[in-house]
Amino acid sequence: MTDSAYVFTIFFLTLGPLKIIPPAAAATAGLGWREVVAIAFKASVLATLIALAIFYGGNHIVSAWRVSVEAIAIAGGVLLFVTALRMITNFSLVEVPQAAAAPQAAKPPAHDWRTLFGLLERPVLSPIVLPATITPIGVVALFYFAAATYGNPAAQQGIVLVLLQIMGFNFIAMALAKPILRVVGLAVLQALGWVLSALQAALAIQIILGSLRRLHVLP
Repeated sequence: MTDSAYVFTIFFLTLGPLKIIPPAAAATAGLGWREVVAIAFKASVLATLIALAIFYGGNHIVSAWRVSVEAIAIAGGVLLFVTALRMITNFSLVEVPQAAAAPQAAKPPAHDWRTLFGLLERPVLSPIVLPATITPIGVVALFYFAAATYGNPAAQQGIVLVLLQIMGFNFIAMALAKPILRVVGLAVLQALGWVLSALQAALAIQIILGSLRRLHVLP
């Protein structure tokens, strides 16, 4: 199952923008618009590079470990279901943690090649990219689509295009995180995430059932 709509749904749930907004808003509290956009751009670039490395490297890893597509799909379905179940059963409204304000006299650190010009510094790498954007279940999804499109360059290009779309939405969500929270409110975002977790649980079951059917375990 590698059609664009299905891939988009999986990536939206596992790598998408909804869960990034609160941590991005907290991590950029007190910063100006240009600084927020710069951090969002760097985080989007780094997350995209990591996701592409996982996707294209996944083919070699899966082949070397001799893991079947069905095995990855079942493992991913289980993790997807457990994550959704945790979100459904442990739902509660949580306030966005406020980042400590930096002293006014402090100057922004000078970025150099050792941190890839800020890509490997806070808050870009942590907490925005890891674990808010590149989640464990997102890594499993990337491995699954890498294995499912092995030896099919056209299908792989389709996966990459959808991934780039999701990362574009992530950039917009991170750049506008604070305005979104002011207009929409954290409670609405959390409630929407709780509703989507039901869809995530259903998709997880569908993935597992589809894999069992392909293995002829189920009719």
